[in-house]
Amino acid sequence: MPSKSRKSPDDDDWVTLEEAARRARCSVSTLRSWYRSGQIQSRIIPGARGRPRQVLLSEVKKRRMPSVTTSTVARPGTKATKSAITAAGWQDLVDKVQALTHQVAEVRELAVKAQKDLAFLKRQSGRHV
Repeated sequence: MPSKSRKSPDDDDWVTLEEAARRARCSVSTLRSWYRSGQIQSRIIPGARGRPRQVLLSEVKKRRMPSVTTSTVARPGTKATKSAITAAGWQDLVDKVQALTHQVAEVRELAVKAQKDLAFLKRQSGRHV
């Protein structure tokens, strides 16, 4: 559901999706995703070409350029170095780790089941010999 204007920013800060995409160097579909999820404000205004949607450029730029954090990174056998990663980058890594953790749990369950099946088959083959 599109977000409604929560405050009264200057009308100069409201721009069309196309203008915001151009100025913030992101896609219109990204902007749509952000306003649909409530990450940025949007509004629909009457116009000559229907009802164009506008977004707050300041919010788009703020969302587009997340803060950067610095972390120490070291590969095995190398010296630790400082590396900059965006907040969005961290969230992406966290999401991937969570997905991998879930996959590992599923593989462990399958391994336990396979061990039980193998033990059962060994017992069955031993009875018929």
